[in-house]
Amino acid sequence: MSVAFDEQRGKYVEAMGEDLGGVYFALYSDVVWLHSKWKLYRQLFAHSPERLKSLNDAAGFLFYAVQDILWHDTLLHLARLADRPCTAGQENLSLQRLPALIDDPVLRVETEELVGEACATSAFARPWRHKRFAHNDLDHALATSADPLPGVSRDDIESALRAIRAVMNRLESHYRGATVLFEETVIGLGCGDSLVHYLQLGLEAESERRRRALGDPPGSGDS
Repeated sequence: MSVAFDEQRGKYVEAMGEDLGGVYFALYSDVVWLHSKWKLYRQLFAHSPERLKSLNDAAGFLFYAVQDILWHDTLLHLARLADRPCTAGQENLSLQRLPALIDDPVLRVETEELVGEACATSAFARPWRHKRFAHNDLDHALATSADPLPGVSRDDIESALRAIRAVMNRLESHYRGATVLFEETVIGLGCGDSLVHYLQLGLEAESERRRRALGDPPGSGDS
């Protein structure tokens, strides 16, 4: 682990205590990673029809696979965050672990309610994990189940993320007097927008190359 990581973790432990601070900071890092992946998904696949066309023109099947993987991973991540603190004898890092670590009884009750809301709002992810991702349920695979998997929209995921942020920021506000804009996570120069920019440059160059090969003057053709 980096020195910066250890220093940041130390600040949370100092503000919240060893047990709560350690678990909260691990969840903090996990929630930042979840928002980073979802931001990539939205940059690539929820931006505009024009951007989708560029992706399809550049490498349609590859980006279909990337979209599928990011979508499934987001659902898995939401399901993990909503897990019980312990399942099948295994201790889990999840939102439900937080309330028991809070000494303040009023804050503990508030956090329990917020965690319950976050778990309920992301409940759609759990059947997908159990029936399709972690296991390949035969009835669902053969489309013979009388209990189909729930439909999931981008709005469903956004609602789940808002509820998760409410849990995290209630503790941030109480112990550190601040809130975190998880939804504005900065993912640097290597983001989806950067990738699409260079893809579009390549597509434009290839289009120009083809025009020249056909003897058309530069810049001619449909815009």
